[in-house]
Amino acid sequence: MPIYVKDAALAVGGAVGIASLIYVLREALVRAKTDFDKWKTELDKELGIDRIKLNKSLAFGIQTRSCDVHVAGAVKCKDLECSYGPLSFMLDIIDQAKKSVDICIYIITAQVFADAIIDAKNRGLRVRIIGDSDMSFSAQSSINTFRQLEFPVRQRMSNYIMHHKFILVDDEIVMNGSLNFTMTGALGNWENVIVSSHPEIVQPFLVEFQTLWEEFDPNNPITETDVYRHNRRTKTHDI
Repeated sequence: MPIYVKDAALAVGGAVGIASLIYVLREALVRAKTDFDKWKTELDKELGIDRIKLNKSLAFGIQTRSCDVHVAGAVKCKDLECSYGPLSFMLDIIDQAKKSVDICIYIITAQVFADAIIDAKNRGLRVRIIGDSDMSFSAQSSINTFRQLEFPVRQRMSNYIMHHKFILVDDEIVMNGSLNFTMTGALGNWENVIVSSHPEIVQPFLVEFQTLWEEFDPNNPITETDVYRHNRRTKTHDI
């Protein structure tokens, strides 16, 4: 074999080796960065550091106008002075979720909320729903749809009303307030929702959701006292 052919073969082999080395190093750096980001996220949580810095108070019912686009049925809107703005703000946060959406709610009938939750599930996110034992079975409740789609849904017979109204996104953001997830609540009532990514605010909601989720496990027995109290529950709820 001529010497120049050998030299060319060595050069090609060397180039392939260098390319392989660069690829391996690049993959190692990507993994290292991912591990570092996870570690830093956990450290920030332990130290109570607000990484996302999303802290917003949403007021419903004080707006006196709607943007023209909503005449045609559009919901999304970046203008918080528009009557659709606060609703759109909440939907955007659900749409931007990357890992999980946990919902603890008295009632949900607004299709726009249901669609956002279904889309999150379709994107492969963990979605869990806790509802009120009476309202989750009402004819207009979106939770009926979630059950049909085999979403994990839990509720429990009790004299206590599940009156929570909060959403946890990626275990890092909480949206909590007076708003039931209904179009009447979003567009026809005076309501409020606080949105926060501050760990000291988010953490109690994470604990509360997980506590209820485990307590409402269908494998936990329902006692005769639970049924008795459930049957005597007064149904005088404003939606």
